[in-house]
Amino acid sequence: MDLKKLLPCGRVIAFRKGEIVKHQDDPIEDVLILLEGTLKTEHVSENGKTLEVDEIKPVQIIASGFIFSSEPRFPVNVVAGENSKILSI
Repeated sequence: MDLKKLLPCGRVIAFRKGEIVKHQDDPIEDVLILLEGTLKTEHVSENGKTLEVDEIKPVQIIASGFIFSSEPRFPVNVVAGENSKILSI
């Protein structure tokens, strides 16, 4: 995929390490592509326990399996594992 062609179609958003990118159950309104850095995904249970599920590295679409579902929502919290840049389309 040639990301340079996609850059004019969206906007690049920067996140600092530890910053929440998306909260669990937020609606998915855009396609998000990790350009730089790493992201961690965390599931928060009903009793408040946090479980790290995955680490996302560039260049990867965030929550790709949920984007086109009938009610697209983030199944987990998405947190910047380090300073990161995301393309939002």
